[in-house]
Amino acid sequence: MPPPPIVSDVIILGASARAAAHSAQRASLRSWCCDLFVDQDLVEVAEVADRCAADVYPWALVDWLDRAALPSDAPVLLTGALENHARLVAAVAGRRPLWTPGPAAILAVRDPRIFATLPLPGSVVPCATAVDAASIARWHAGEAGPTAFLSKPRFGAAGRGIHRGPHRPAGRSQRYCQAYVEGLPISVVYRAGSERTACLGVTRQLIGEAAFGAGGFRYCGNIGPLWVSPSQREGLMALGEALVQRCGLCGLFGIDAIIDQAGCVRPLEVNPRYTAGIEVLERAGTAPVLAAFGRERDGSHDVDAAHATVTGKAVVYARDDGVTPALASVLGGMHVADVPAAGTFVRRDEPICTVLASAGDGEACEAALRRLAAKVYAVMGEAEKSPRDA
Repeated sequence: MPPPPIVSDVIILGASARAAAHSAQRASLRSWCCDLFVDQDLVEVAEVADRCAADVYPWALVDWLDRAALPSDAPVLLTGALENHARLVAAVAGRRPLWTPGPAAILAVRDPRIFATLPLPGSVVPCATAVDAASIARWHAGEAGPTAFLSKPRFGAAGRGIHRGPHRPAGRSQRYCQAYVEGLPISVVYRAGSERTACLGVTRQLIGEAAFGAGGFRYCGNIGPLWVSPSQREGLMALGEALVQRCGLCGLFGIDAIIDQAGCVRPLEVNPRYTAGIEVLERAGTAPVLAAFGRERDGSHDVDAAHATVTGKAVVYARDDGVTPALASVLGGMHVADVPAAGTFVRRDEPICTVLASAGDGEACEAALRRLAAKVYAVMGEAEKSPRDA
């Protein structure tokens, strides 16, 4: 098979393009971006950074592809949560090559029952799903044993809309149930190429942490790289390869999973796109992930988790409506990302920014992220008072 064509540009689409644009910069690629925020640090690194208005998102991204002055040979990298819009992905794929999975693969891997259909080693145990009304009725009647369930939206992202206890579906429900598993939440990054599927690394997920304004099962960050045992590593590699073979995945994708109390990997869902954990792995020492698609045949390697400096990122969600100060000058440019312009109004529960930290181990890294988040909330409180006190 001939090597992939050499490219120097990439188009990035999704809710937030900033992290992927920095990945492109690390790979010496120019990025052309359209997202919901156009944060200051996106504008600094992107060749073009345009905003997609929320009331016409995401379909206006396709209109932007058609009207913007973009390089004719530039492929498209999708970020979250465009996997919920397979028709839109098909429209994009009809116009440009993708560096993330296409619509058929997305539909296949977003089936809640996909993991139960795969041949997996003993270190990987699929989480049971109860998508039929009869199973849920038995649970409500107390006949299904002690198993706890989560009710999850079929087209969700970042943990929004997940709650405990199965729903009672009526007709074609837009929700499904999944067994709740205690353990360590992880995120795994893969790249499926023409010759092999590479597992690029593992990070620990931060979920529902009040220190970052998150509750329930809401995603709020990653810390890594995370060391996993040889058997877990083997299972994760087998899991990624099985998904590629069964569903036709190509390009970048991720898997969210739990390492349970017995040390087994319990996969939860597939994210068929550029994922948040990639930035953490690259900051920890993984070679630029996007370089493999551009000038190099295979430009990335898995970082040595046992010896790497641990890095982390945490999304800081607004606890109240507020106005942002100049966050980069307050926190320092090395410690903050997804930076809105000073004076931006942020509603309660919306992201304010992302804080970044490095440390010798995961606990110290998380503590540093918590301190940075506390500083964000402190200056947001000052920003809220200043207009009234002026």
